[in-house]
Amino acid sequence: MGSHEKLHVVLIPLPAQGHVVPIIYLARKLALLGVTVTIINVDSIHETLQQSWKSEDNPVSNGHNIRLESISMDLRVPNGFDEKNFDAQAAFCEAIFRMEDPLAELLSRIDRDGPRVACVVSDFYHLSAPHAAKKAGLAGASFWPGNAAWAAIEFHVPKLLEMGDVPVKGEALIDLEVCSKKTWDFYGASGR
Repeated sequence: MGSHEKLHVVLIPLPAQGHVVPIIYLARKLALLGVTVTIINVDSIHETLQQSWKSEDNPVSNGHNIRLESISMDLRVPNGFDEKNFDAQAAFCEAIFRMEDPLAELLSRIDRDGPRVACVVSDFYHLSAPHAAKKAGLAGASFWPGNAAWAAIEFHVPKLLEMGDVPVKGEALIDLEVCSKKTWDFYGASGR
């Protein structure tokens, strides 16, 4: 990247409550520093953002270079996907994994159409995004959208499950184990 080119960063949040707003906050901070930012969201969240950013005081129209891109997800993400949707967590995680190839294609197009992408910053839980960035030949970084206490608890869930110290039974336990194990295995933190 030449010194005359603006830095371009792509941000990819997990499409769930509590994950999108921190990415938007990061996007605004980066844009204030003169960085070109592209935020990639699933269609339903993209539509909501486009509607809310049509006002004159939004980061797109007030001189900050924040772009919005969308990607399809084969599982419709309802507005406010949160703990009330816990029964759909395994299906949600699998849908995220299936986004890898389409996301890699979108990242390649964004990079090709310019400005060139310096880095893809993805939500810690969006496990297909780092693989997609790598497939597209782009550098990647992980973004933790929550606080340190949440990180500590999440990091220890596999161990707590192994020791039988989590009072969760049945299908909910299976969903918790699947997503938590895949997440920490991805980052090389399993088998502590």
